[in-house]
Amino acid sequence: ALYERILSAKMNSASAEGKWRCSKDTNPPDQYA
Repeated sequence: ALYERILSAKMNSASAEGKWRCSKDTNPPDQYA
């Protein structure tokens, strides 16, 4: 159970980071400063 939660958190974190990177590429970086 604990391992599943860690794995799920990693997947969610990676997904969020990927979306943020895509947005950062299309939008001005100062928007996230």
